[in-house]
Amino acid sequence: MGQFLHLKRLPSMLLCSHLITYFFRNSKMASLINSFKHVFISLLFLCAHDMLQVMAQWPKGGSTRFYDFKVQMLKVTKLCHTRNIVTINQMYPGPVVYAQEDDRLIIKLTNETPYNASIHWHGVRQILSCWSDGPSYITQCPVQSGQTFTYEFTLIKQKGTLFWHAHFSWLRATVYGALIIYPKKGVPYPFKYPYEEHTIILGEYWNKDLVQLERNVLASGGPAPVAEAYTINGHPGPNYNCSENEKPKTKLQIQLQFETELVSRLSFNQFRFGLIRFKPNNEPHPVDNGKPFKTFKFSARDSPFQKILKMLIYLSSFSDVYQINVVPGKTYMLRLIGALLHMECFFSIANHKLTIVEADGEYTKPLTTDHVMLGPGQTLNVLVTTDQKIGRYSMAMGPYMSGQNVTIQNITAIAYFQYLGASPHSVALPASLLPRFDDNLAVKTVMDGLKSLEVGNVPKEIDTNLFFTIGFNVNKCNSKTPKQNCQGSNGGVMAASMNNNSFIKPKISLLQAYYDHINGYFTEDFPGSPLKFYDFVNGPNSAPNDTGSTNGTRTKVIEYGSSVQLILQDTGTVTTENHPIHFHGYSFYVVGYGSGNYMLVQFCLCVKENNIIIPVTADSAEENPVREFDMPVILIWFLLRVLTDDGAKKTEKGIGYGEEVS
Repeated sequence: MGQFLHLKRLPSMLLCSHLITYFFRNSKMASLINSFKHVFISLLFLCAHDMLQVMAQWPKGGSTRFYDFKVQMLKVTKLCHTRNIVTINQMYPGPVVYAQEDDRLIIKLTNETPYNASIHWHGVRQILSCWSDGPSYITQCPVQSGQTFTYEFTLIKQKGTLFWHAHFSWLRATVYGALIIYPKKGVPYPFKYPYEEHTIILGEYWNKDLVQLERNVLASGGPAPVAEAYTINGHPGPNYNCSENEKPKTKLQIQLQFETELVSRLSFNQFRFGLIRFKPNNEPHPVDNGKPFKTFKFSARDSPFQKILKMLIYLSSFSDVYQINVVPGKTYMLRLIGALLHMECFFSIANHKLTIVEADGEYTKPLTTDHVMLGPGQTLNVLVTTDQKIGRYSMAMGPYMSGQNVTIQNITAIAYFQYLGASPHSVALPASLLPRFDDNLAVKTVMDGLKSLEVGNVPKEIDTNLFFTIGFNVNKCNSKTPKQNCQGSNGGVMAASMNNNSFIKPKISLLQAYYDHINGYFTEDFPGSPLKFYDFVNGPNSAPNDTGSTNGTRTKVIEYGSSVQLILQDTGTVTTENHPIHFHGYSFYVVGYGSGNYMLVQFCLCVKENNIIIPVTADSAEENPVREFDMPVILIWFLLRVLTDDGAKKTEKGIGYGEEVS
């Protein structure tokens, strides 16, 4: 937001860049350049001045990290089925991308599958690098089979747990991984360093080919099928068929783990091994006859920063159950990532408290709870203290869906949290009772208590007011084969929309069309408010009558540097459901939320004094989290404020059924 990087000279700098490019590319301008060389030289000086002003604000001291991503097929056996899935580097979940604040990342993506693909770097602000954001049809065309694309961006004043995922079709159900950004050298966490950290990615798994599954859903006009299983780091756990003793053939995966105080002092560009230990990621053999894992020492030679670098190598070769082995009396940090395709899920550890210290890459005031809820795209860092009796404890992941009459997968995924010294074959203590799948209060209680660590600079003056409704639609059936193509409510065709507009994919990316002034691929008439106000919560529910949406590639152009206030209103027009909303390239302030229909008269926009919407636990709106966004409660409205000076002008768009809301 505004405090991250001030680029008020960006528009003039871009203009200079365009003019210079035009002069040099257009041979007809050669004579003009010669005739007006003094003017042209002055223009160059002005442009150089603007560019230097921007470069002066650019972070110094960051390193450049290179990663090689190959989109490849991998044969896996899960849930008694063997099939090929799309992965990065034949890893599921995919490789972890490690960096430090202000580092520059260069990731080469090579597509070796028959499907189109792209990668979105979820939560990265993409200042002056919006071409690398990754959503297909928005900032780039999909990377076709046999092609490559290189993503380049700088993590300007960003740190924490983010993640990356495929942004084409439903490939993100298996193509995803963690993006972990450590603080700069010498910058501590705002809490005591954990003894160890682990990344836990919550996902969904289907036995069917996901690209074909999406095509079938779109062709049917009906709802998407539920997942066959939930997964924790790719493992369904013992509650699912063929998951307790199955021995899937998976590749050796390497995950870096960092010890206590050395995280911020780590020299990433000079990797040297400090300590290395081998630990199978499985349920048997976590220890050898009760003895700790064998530790091997390597010299750190010319790098003083790598004294306690620990490489954890694990093999998924004994069962399809994920396990973390822990030492009693220590505090661990779990980096939780919601890589779910459709669902939102609860997570808890039996007999252990979770203390939230970070949400979506922003530090929060510590909040201790029995459980957390994550939606698609959300991340949470939680601290867990191993203060219980030596034993094996269950980590549980279960569904959250407050929408009525919505079919869900209700089998809990289980992983193990095992203390050193526990019997390898001990029975895991059951997970603390997860909230009921439709427990809105369990979600609201955590939301109400989650506050930013630092007081934010919430915009007081608003330049642009927006009101977006979100929900499902049912369009009338025009197919000659309605039994195959019209399986929505009452024989209609399902769609999803914002302000009653469903998205149509353009032939070229919207960013390219906008940047190059190519007409005919989108319009700038996306409505800033609903065309019709009605009882969003309860009506009309008469599908397919009065429940249709309009289709188009429509955008809303926001003036650079604007302060935007956005109301997000969930609807029950056809059916109710939970839906995440993610802002590409921005963080924002949540200044209020509530259930039912939003009414202006109910809400005082006095940021400091708001006793109606801001929960009584909040001191002021400035404490509300600065974060990415997930709308977790059914039929709710949110009021957000955002500053649009993280990069070039942004657009908002409608969606089509089966597309991600972005």
